[in-house]
Amino acid sequence: MFGTNTPTVTIDHGRLCLANGLELSFQRFKLPETGAFEHLPASLGALPVGSGVQDDFVLPLAVDEAFWIGLSLTSSATPVWVGVEAELRDGRVLDVLSSQAWSPESHTVVTVPGVPRIGGFPRPDGCKDAFFRASARTGTWGCVCLRIHASRKLPPVAEPPLNVTLRLLDYAGFSAETGLPPPDKLDVQSGYRGWRLP
Repeated sequence: MFGTNTPTVTIDHGRLCLANGLELSFQRFKLPETGAFEHLPASLGALPVGSGVQDDFVLPLAVDEAFWIGLSLTSSATPVWVGVEAELRDGRVLDVLSSQAWSPESHTVVTVPGVPRIGGFPRPDGCKDAFFRASARTGTWGCVCLRIHASRKLPPVAEPPLNVTLRLLDYAGFSAETGLPPPDKLDVQSGYRGWRLP
């Protein structure tokens, strides 16, 4: 387990703000029937984030919801390299950006600024499998948690990455663990209600 609930990561208006300048938001949408999508769905609002009891962070997600990750930097930050691993219900740990088995030594990264969002797991057909919570309904698929690794590469020395663990909980579990109210039920007619992202 990564030690993540530290002053190097704070919560601000539902965003996770890392000391290296990276800001993460989690924009929800209705889970497609197949669990996959061709074009990134519009946000129906940013999900709240809470501090977890396992030295981590937690995100509330209903069984019919999915989300994508918004990426941005504070204005004074230098570029940040981001990799994401996902632990699935069946115990597999995947590199989100390649859909291959996760390797700490060799995994795919994106650069921020440059990539403003991570939508899901890429598939050979060009579509993406969405991020959604593992449950009995989702079978072997579905995420238990995401681990986000972010580092500034400053040649010739790269600083150690900041690691953030984000567990996905149902609404009741989120409120019980954080003391925060759950989000309103997803309203598919609401249109965009989150923060404007690049």
